[in-house]
Amino acid sequence: MKKTIKIKNEINIPEKVIGISSQSSDYHIAWEINNILNISLFKLSEKAFADKKLNKEIPIKLYYFKDDNSRKYYLLENNTNGRSLFLSLKHIDYLLIIDPESDDVKEYVTKLSAPKAFLGCFSIELNKSQIKQLKDILIK
Repeated sequence: MKKTIKIKNEINIPEKVIGISSQSSDYHIAWEINNILNISLFKLSEKAFADKKLNKEIPIKLYYFKDDNSRKYYLLENNTNGRSLFLSLKHIDYLLIIDPESDDVKEYVTKLSAPKAFLGCFSIELNKSQIKQLKDILIK
């Protein structure tokens, strides 16, 4: 049975997120992250973003976890059906968002760079329009 969680307007998208490039499936990426960070990401209902070129909504997969310290983790698909949520990040397949932003993003990137399931793991600084777009998608 799928869990339904309503993400409230309280979400703070940090300026720095973690980008992951991989040819593995979304559930395998989530499994790897769960094992490395000792968390339990689970799949939420698909979200969608408006593709203005195709004039339609494109579904994207989203995983979520909230730990005992109220830190929230979101794993969001960036590339789906040949389309990218952020064209400037088309080399990134998934975005790992940690709210509130952690001071040790570099440490997370180092930990996540170890598995063979990932082609690459990067710290990415988002601009204001990307942050707004992510908020719109997650709150929708």
